[in-house]
Amino acid sequence: MNRKRVIKKLKDSMNIYPDDSLFSRIEGRLPESPGSPILVKGGKGMKGKSHKKWITATAVAACAVLILSIGIFSGAIDAITKRADVTVVIDVNPSVEISVNKRDKITYAAALNADGEAVLGDMQLEGAHISVAVNALIGSMLTNGYITSHNNSVLISVSGKDAQRATALEESIMNTVSMRIKENNISGSLMGQVIAGDGAGNAEGVSKGKMALVEAIVSSNASANLNKEDLYKLSITELAILMDERNISADIHKDGEVSKASLIGRDEAIRAALENAALNREDVQRLECELDADDGRIVYEVEFDYGSKEYEYDLNAYTGEIVYSVTKDNKNDDRPSADVITGAEAKNAAFAHLGVKESDVKDLDVELEDNGAYYDVDFEYGAREYEYRIDAATGEVVNVRVEEDDNGSVSNTPATPSASIITREDARAIAIGNARVDASLVKEFRIELDNDDGVFVYEIEFKAGAREYEYEINAVTGKIIDVDVDIDD
Repeated sequence: MNRKRVIKKLKDSMNIYPDDSLFSRIEGRLPESPGSPILVKGGKGMKGKSHKKWITATAVAACAVLILSIGIFSGAIDAITKRADVTVVIDVNPSVEISVNKRDKITYAAALNADGEAVLGDMQLEGAHISVAVNALIGSMLTNGYITSHNNSVLISVSGKDAQRATALEESIMNTVSMRIKENNISGSLMGQVIAGDGAGNAEGVSKGKMALVEAIVSSNASANLNKEDLYKLSITELAILMDERNISADIHKDGEVSKASLIGRDEAIRAALENAALNREDVQRLECELDADDGRIVYEVEFDYGSKEYEYDLNAYTGEIVYSVTKDNKNDDRPSADVITGAEAKNAAFAHLGVKESDVKDLDVELEDNGAYYDVDFEYGAREYEYRIDAATGEVVNVRVEEDDNGSVSNTPATPSASIITREDARAIAIGNARVDASLVKEFRIELDNDDGVFVYEIEFKAGAREYEYEINAVTGKIIDVDVDIDD
C-alpha cells in the first residue's frame, strides 16, 4: 500500500475525530517517496515481496486497530461532554429552559410557552457558552419589551444532581442577568433558586421553576386565600409584588427591589371602594385592604363594615376598575346601625370640644374601635397631636390625649367642662415657677388631668438638671396640692 492510499484511509477513518494533530503525527511517519511501501526493518525468515506484503498488511491492521480505538475513545468523550448535568430555567413571563453540560456549554434550549417562543426565535444556542446564551436570551426579552422598568423581575431556577455546582451556576447567571439589565438602565429585581429534580413543568406551560416559587408562596403563613392556579397565571414581577406586599419569605436569593410603579396603591383602592359605596372612611369599621390574585390578575381586595352591612370589593390593581363587589348582612355586627353615630358626627364632636374647624386641622383619621363602642379621632392642630375618644352611642368625649411636637410632652384629659379649669399652660407655668428652674432646662415634661374623688387635678412630672419633679395642682384654683423632688439617678 503506498503513502497516498494510507493517508486517504486514515483521513476517511478519522473524520469523526475533531483534532487533526493525531493524524498529522501519523502522516509524518510515512515515507515521503510516492508509491513507496511501508517497510519495517528486521524480521527473520521473511524475504522479498512476501516480506514486504506481510509488513504492509501488519502496518495497515495496526493503524486500523489504532483508529478504531481512537474512534471509540473519542465517541465516549463526545458523549460525556454533550451530556447535560444542569438544567436552567429563566422566567419573566416568557419561560425558556436550557440544558448545560460540565463544560458550561448549551446542549439543549426550548421555549416553555408562547412568549418563550417569541424570545427564542430562530436562535441556535446549542454549543454556546452559558454566559453567551443567557446574554442573548435576556437581550431578546429586553428588545421584545418583556423586561422593562415597570416589569423588572426575573426568576432564575437551577436544578442538578450536584447541588454545589447548581448553586455556583445560579449565582453566576444572576450576575450575568443583572449586568445585562443594567446596561439598559433598568434596576432589576432578580430571584434565584436551586430546585430539586429534573422534571418538566406542567401542561399549561408553567415551568418547574415557577411551580417551585408558587409552592413556596402558598406554603407560607401569609398565603391565606391564595391558590396555585391563580398564581400560575401571574408574571414573575406580579408574584414578586405579592410576596413583598404580604411579607412572604421563601428560600430564594434576592437582588434588587421589585417595581410597583404601575399599581394604583392601597389608598387609592380604598378611596375607590368607599366612593362606590357612597361612604366616608370615618364612617366604616373593620376596614381592610390587601393585594390578592384572581384569575390571572392582581387585585386589591377591600373589605369594611357599615352598620349591619359588610362590603367586599376587588379592584384591578393597575386601573382601579371594580371587577367584583358584594354587599351582605354582617353576621358579626351586634349593634343596630341606628345606635351608632357616624364618623362625621364623631369628628365634629372632637372639633367642638377643642373649639376648632376641620379646615384648621391636618392628618385627620377617624376609626370605629372596640366592636363599635368608641370612635378614635386623631388629628394635628398647631404643634400638637390630638387623640380623641368619642362614645359611639352618645357622641360624648370620653378622653383626650395630647402630644406636643416641640418637647414631646403628653397629656391625658378625661372629658370635663373646659371653662371650669385652668389651662395646661397655666398649670405648667405654676409648677416650673414653683421649682424655680429655667423653662429651657425642662425635659421629659408630662401633664395629665385626673379626677381625684371629684376634684380635678393636674398631675405633672418633669426633669430639670439633676432633679425629678412631681406636682399635683388643683385644676380649678391652680393651688399646688403636693410636691415631690428626687435626685435623678
